[in-house]
Amino acid sequence: MRKLLIVIFISALAGTAGAAVDPAIALDAAKKQIAAKKYDQAVEQLLPAIEAAANIADAEMQKQALTALHFYAAVAYSGIGEDEDALRHLEEALLLTPAMRNLDPARYDARFVALFERAKGDGDDTSGRRFDDLYPGFSPYSSEEPPVTAEIPAVEILGSRDEKRQFREVSSASGREEFFAAFWEGRDKDPSAPGNGFRDEILRRIAFADETFPGDRQRGALTDRGRVFAVLGVPASVVRRTMTAREAANVHALSRGSSNIEVGTVEYWTYRRDQLPIDLARQTVTFRFITHQGVGTAVLQKDGIAINTLAAASSAPGKE
Repeated sequence: MRKLLIVIFISALAGTAGAAVDPAIALDAAKKQIAAKKYDQAVEQLLPAIEAAANIADAEMQKQALTALHFYAAVAYSGIGEDEDALRHLEEALLLTPAMRNLDPARYDARFVALFERAKGDGDDTSGRRFDDLYPGFSPYSSEEPPVTAEIPAVEILGSRDEKRQFREVSSASGREEFFAAFWEGRDKDPSAPGNGFRDEILRRIAFADETFPGDRQRGALTDRGRVFAVLGVPASVVRRTMTAREAANVHALSRGSSNIEVGTVEYWTYRRDQLPIDLARQTVTFRFITHQGVGTAVLQKDGIAINTLAAASSAPGKE
């Protein structure tokens, strides 16, 4: 398994020599650090290499390279004892390459082998790490009539700057009806079909988000998780874990005026490229939400790839 991953990865890196981080060099260094049990250093090598590998132009080579990098990141995190991060990277690897189902137990310690089996689960089941395990109940919404009250947050979530301005200027019920008719018509992915399936799906997601992700001062659909769910739907994988002591210390340092050093939680939502309504160069994209007294509840972290993906997907349907 290890030899196969290395060979695949090296072949996939052709043409990436100009990258700011050389994934091949980073992987080689990380392997040596893992062998020397310097797992923290290996993680520091692998995380930027994962970002660099996302720039590989060939989709199949990119997938193979990212599979290998996530796999070794999982090995490193397992060595540190941060099992949830190890599981997250294993799940990324398995989402990219589902055929990677077997592991030679003689090459890895029992702890990592157990994590691999847990991440692998049974078929499409990710061992209790599906969206529905944390947030059950979305399926019934698929058969219900979408609530029209969800149309207002839809404008906030999907609307362009001009559309939001136009909506604020509407002063009559008939004007709103005309506005929404045009708003959804421009986003209808299949005008020949009866109704508007895109509209119905978005409104159902918004209704579910309102109920599932309530905010302190705003409706659930307008919270960070609510917006991501409304635009992208159910993620392929969801991981929620307790912050490590290092993460909690970093959050505390960035939380000005907060004297609370309580350990919070981190939640990851991962989507495959085939789930997204846009042409994404990456094979997967992950949204990271932090809950901590000094930060807030499920606050989306400002990762450039995730933020840009959400912005592009929000404006994609029916827009130029």
